[in-house]
Amino acid sequence: VGTVGNVDVAGFSHVDTANTNSYALQQNANGLTYLNAANGQTIQFRINNADIANISSNRLAIFDNKNLELGNGADLRLYHDGSNSYIHNDTGNLYIENDSNDGHIDLRSDNGLGGLDTYLRINGTSHIVNIYKQTEFSDNVKATFGASQDLQIYHNAQYSYIDQPAGLLRVSAPAFEIVNAAKNAYMAKFYEPSNGTENVQLYYSGSKRFETTSGGIKVTTPSTSVNGNGIVIDRPSA
Repeated sequence: VGTVGNVDVAGFSHVDTANTNSYALQQNANGLTYLNAANGQTIQFRINNADIANISSNRLAIFDNKNLELGNGADLRLYHDGSNSYIHNDTGNLYIENDSNDGHIDLRSDNGLGGLDTYLRINGTSHIVNIYKQTEFSDNVKATFGASQDLQIYHNAQYSYIDQPAGLLRVSAPAFEIVNAAKNAYMAKFYEPSNGTENVQLYYSGSKRFETTSGGIKVTTPSTSVNGNGIVIDRPSA
């Protein structure tokens, strides 16, 4: 204990009191206090002889189940419990911001092959959110669209729904096809004139039976039909 290097510096020296690079604890004439360790060594922090954290030349290490706390009331805590890592906020909102011009925020995770993949990107260049992996909604969890959840898409464990409680539900495409569950047979086709020879086609068991034409409609009857021209008008009895 004493002067380190000159009379204006007090400290605890671990090697040479005449060398200002060899101190362990130093306070200079300007009131700045320094902790120092020899090259390749660490500064260890302990409470009741238990390691809490250490500092080396390239890292600050906080040990398992020890919090890094931010805020007067320890409102934000970062810690690792030996198995998992946590970012925990107790007060207000938690913001993740990237103020870099055209920068992104990427969420990455293991890709099953020992590497990392980006699963979601908040794209600061195109101003959109990019989703790079399949998303899964559990039963009865709805994907909603509109300020009042006007459009809802969901599955209730038995059936799937596209639900539009109010207003118009419009499907817009130059060509639109409905196929069976096996995806090997058509049920209906809806074409703009430039995308097919007919506007609308309806199918039965994969075979076309009804279509619209420029002159009206056309009904296709199987050769084995017992219903004459294939048109059956059925009026239920009163």
